[in-house]
Amino acid sequence: MALFGNAEIDISQLPMADIAAWLELNPPQLPYSSLSGIPVADLTLQKYNLSQFAQLTPKEGQEVLLEVDVTNGILWRVRYSKLNADGSVKTSPYVWEASAGAAPLSVVGATCSATNASWIDFTGGAITIPRPGDYLIDYGAQVTGGNANKYIQCLANGAQVGEIYWSTVTGGSFNPPLVGGTAATGLPAGSVIKIQGLGGDTSTATFTNGFVRIRPIRIN
Repeated sequence: MALFGNAEIDISQLPMADIAAWLELNPPQLPYSSLSGIPVADLTLQKYNLSQFAQLTPKEGQEVLLEVDVTNGILWRVRYSKLNADGSVKTSPYVWEASAGAAPLSVVGATCSATNASWIDFTGGAITIPRPGDYLIDYGAQVTGGNANKYIQCLANGAQVGEIYWSTVTGGSFNPPLVGGTAATGLPAGSVIKIQGLGGDTSTATFTNGFVRIRPIRIN
C-alpha cells in the first residue's frame, strides 16, 4: 500500500508506467513507496547534476536525466545497462546508454583565418566533454577567400577524428556550408572536441559560422 493524502491505495499490481504516472500526479507523503522499499525518486526520472551523477549507485535498467549544461537547460536521458541479454557483464566501461535524440552540447559562430601553412584553431570552436565515453560529433563551417581546396578537421583529445574539404573555388566566392559527422570513442572526461581550418594556398581563407555539436552514445 502507498499513502496518498488520507487514503491508502494498493499500487503494487499496476504496470510500472502507470505507477510513475500516478506518483507524478499524486506526490506521496512518505519518501518511500511500498514496492520493496524502492525510493519514489527511482520510479520516475530523477534529474542529477554532474557531481551527483558521479556518486550514484544505480540499479540495472535505471534511467535518469543528467544535467550537462545548466545555462542552456541541456539534459541527457541515460539508462544504466551493465549486463548483456544473457546476464553476462558487458566489456565496455561505459555503462550508461543514451536515449536516441539526446539534445547536443554545441558551440556556434566560430571563426578562423588560415593559409596552407598550418592548421589553425577556430575561435569559439571547442567543447569539453562532461563525462568519459563514446560520442557522436557534427561539425562544419562556411568559407570565403583563398584558392584551391579548403579544409576543416575535427580533433578529439588531440587526435583527428574527421576531415572535410571544399573543392577548388576561385578566391572571393562564397561556398555553401560544409558539414561533417563522425564518432569518437573511449574519450576520458575533460577531453576537448575542436575544429581547425586550413587554406589551400598562401592566400587567406576565412571560415565563418563554424559549429561543433556533440551527443552521447554511452558514458560512464
